[in-house]
Amino acid sequence: MDTVLNTYDQWVFTPYVYPKDGWPEDDIVRQLITLTILVNIQAAMLYFAVAGFSYVFLFNKKLMEHPLFLK
Repeated sequence: MDTVLNTYDQWVFTPYVYPKDGWPEDDIVRQLITLTILVNIQAAMLYFAVAGFSYVFLFNKKLMEHPLFLK
């Protein structure tokens, strides 16, 4: 996790998100904010990947032909 956090800090968060004269990279608050952002983005990606897989391969599409299905 430290490798991922250091890579994102060096290439993404330091030049684009956090100001140069702001928090240092080893500040605990900055690390917690960065980890929260990364975990939330990855959780959303995982959720949509599993939901998309479920819709494509598991969902019975004949249910959409029901007359009470909202179109």
